[in-house]
Amino acid sequence: MSVTQKLPFVLTDQDGRIGEIKGRAVINGGALSIYIDGYGSFDSQDGWGSPIWIEIYEGELRVITYPDINDEDPVIIPMEDAKESNRQDLEEDIPF
Repeated sequence: MSVTQKLPFVLTDQDGRIGEIKGRAVINGGALSIYIDGYGSFDSQDGWGSPIWIEIYEGELRVITYPDINDEDPVIIPMEDAKESNRQDLEEDIPF
């Protein structure tokens, strides 16, 4: 049995144009869902959608997002190339 964890947050606009946006991160089982006030996904009711998920699927970390609320197909971003173990030694790649 998994325990649901909720973390409310406030994002402050970095250049001060819109002020703040409230949201919450919810960890439930194998996924982290990010809810942001005023944002949602194609198949969600207003106020109940999570436009961003982070999950492990088939052993791989991925980010799923709905950048367009009118598009039913999410964008799925595999994160395997972001593993620190994949970092290339930049000194070897720079010719002198």
